[in-house]
Amino acid sequence: MMLKSCLILATLSAIMVHGSSEAQQRTWRVQSFTQSMDQKGSATGDYTYGGLKVWTIDQDQPEIRFGCSDRYGLTANITFLPASQVNPNKGQRIKLRQMTTNMTIEGRAAERVPWTVVKETRTVQTRSSKHAAMIYNAVIQGLPITIKEPYKKTMTLTPAAVDSDFIYFAENCAVTGG
Repeated sequence: MMLKSCLILATLSAIMVHGSSEAQQRTWRVQSFTQSMDQKGSATGDYTYGGLKVWTIDQDQPEIRFGCSDRYGLTANITFLPASQVNPNKGQRIKLRQMTTNMTIEGRAAERVPWTVVKETRTVQTRSSKHAAMIYNAVIQGLPITIKEPYKKTMTLTPAAVDSDFIYFAENCAVTGG
């Protein structure tokens, strides 16, 4: 409950600070999604869930992506390579790895963060709602996020400014304010 209260307060302050000006530059894109999970061909354990996702749209910057669903709550993904440098290969096999690295958000102590890592695409996903909320709040407050990228160096990300798409996500996500 404390986490949801903090996220709601951050969302409300973002709406008050940024308003809903239509002249504002678009920096995020929001979209609903439906995901089906198939348990290796068996109907037992299969499920489908839906929610909202929002991601940064600057092709020359690393991508920050949030997902929100009743099943998994708030999640955060970061792809360190700018989209303009990513060469997606649909046939490429990827291996999910579990790693823990440091993350620092300006004004806070460093945190050890457990990630699910896709080395092939230089993407990390939070494995706890606490760390997803920390990244979410940093975006709303416009604070830099410093992460030790697995297998690489430390990177500092400057989040894109909140826009109307991000605010729509914040208002309609059950975890952050919906």
